[in-house]
Amino acid sequence: MTRPFDLPRLGLAVLTVGLLCGCASFLPSSDDLAPRLSLDAGSARAPRGETLPVTLSVADPRSEAVFNTSSVAVQTSPLQYGYLSGAEWTDRAPLMLGLFLERSFENTGLFAAVGDQVSLPVSDYALLTDIRAMHLDRTGGESRAVIAYGARLQSRRGATIGSEIFREEVPVVGTGNDAAVTALNAAAQRIADRTLDWMLPLIGEDNAAYERAREERAQRRATRS
Repeated sequence: MTRPFDLPRLGLAVLTVGLLCGCASFLPSSDDLAPRLSLDAGSARAPRGETLPVTLSVADPRSEAVFNTSSVAVQTSPLQYGYLSGAEWTDRAPLMLGLFLERSFENTGLFAAVGDQVSLPVSDYALLTDIRAMHLDRTGGESRAVIAYGARLQSRRGATIGSEIFREEVPVVGTGNDAAVTALNAAAQRIADRTLDWMLPLIGEDNAAYERAREERAQRRATRS
C-alpha cells in the first residue's frame, strides 16, 4: 500500500535545502575578501659558514602605538600617519617582524637553535629590537617601504655586547597592495641580513672569550685538586 506523503516532514526538508542554498549564496567570493598582508622569510638557505654552537632568542620587538597594530601604517607627512585602506597585516606588526627575524635567522642554519623568548626562555644570546619605522612613506614623490629599528644584542650573562640602529628603504614599484607588500618584504629581508652580518662577529668573539674563560676555570680547579 502506498504511504501518504508526510507533509510536515516534506516541508521541513524543503525548508532545510532552501536554507543551505541560501547560505551558499552568502559565501564570499575571492573578490569580496579583504587582503591580509604578510612577511615571508622564505625557505631554509644554505649556511654561509659553520654552525655556531649557540642558541639565539629573538624578543618581541617594542613599538609605539602607531605601529603596534594589524593596520598597515602610512606616513603622509613628517609627523602624521594614516593607515592603508582595504588591507591589514595578518597579525600585529611588531609580532610579525619578530617572527620574520626569527625565521630568517633560523633559515640560515648558522645557529644551534633560534626561537622566541617563550620557546627559548634560556638562550646563549638574545636580540632585542625597538621599532622606529614600519610603514609606507608617501611624503615624497615616490612611495617607499621603510623598516627601521634599534637593535641590542645580549650575552648569556645579560650583558649588552653590541647595539646598532638599522634602517632600510625600498621603493614601491607599481600600485596596489601587491606592490606595497612586495616592497615591505624586501625591506624586511634587507634589514634581517644586515642585522645577521652585525651579530655574527659579535657572537663569535664573545663565545670564544666565554669558552676560553671556562677552560681557564676548569684548569684552575684541576690544579687545586
